[in-house]
Amino acid sequence: MENQNHFSREDIDTNMGTIFSLTNEEGDLDVSGNILDPNSLRELADTLEKLYSGQIQTQGIVGFDID
Repeated sequence: MENQNHFSREDIDTNMGTIFSLTNEEGDLDVSGNILDPNSLRELADTLEKLYSGQIQTQGIVGFDID
């Protein structure tokens, strides 16, 4: 039986944009990169985990953009 949950890098529509930035209003949070780059994606995941757990405290609204 074929795995219907298979996902590959070719499934990503790179025309939709793969450059991300995670910033806040005060400028003390600034993580950006390309979601196709494993190092950038790891940095994003680590930062989100720290934000969620409270290890990183930020001022103002945090925004996430993909271009």
